[in-house]
Amino acid sequence: FFIVTTSFVREFGVDVTRPDPNPPKKETKKVEVIAVRINSLGDVSVDDRPTDLGRVRALIETGLVSKENPSVVVIAHRDADAGVLVKVIDGARAAGAPKVSLAQDAG
Repeated sequence: FFIVTTSFVREFGVDVTRPDPNPPKKETKKVEVIAVRINSLGDVSVDDRPTDLGRVRALIETGLVSKENPSVVVIAHRDADAGVLVKVIDGARAAGAPKVSLAQDAG
C-alpha cells in the first residue's frame, strides 16, 4: 500500500501583447510659441511687443485663441526679478495656457 503526497504550485503568468511590427505613423503637430521675454530691468514683452505686467494675461489669451496648439515660453534674463517672473507665469496659467516653459535669455 503506497501513499503519495504531492503539492501543487500555482504558477502565475502574464499575458503579453506584442506590438504591431508596423506601428502607425505619428502625426506631428506644429507647436506655435507665444514668447514672453523679461529683461534684466524687469521689462516684459509678448511676441516682441513691449507691454506692462498688467497686460500680459490678456495678450497671452489673445495668442492662445489665434494660434493652433500654442505653448507659452517665458524667456527671462538671469538678473530678472523673480517676482516679475512668477507674475508672468501665473498670468500665463490664468490665461489658460496648456504648456508654460521657462528658458534663460542667452544675453
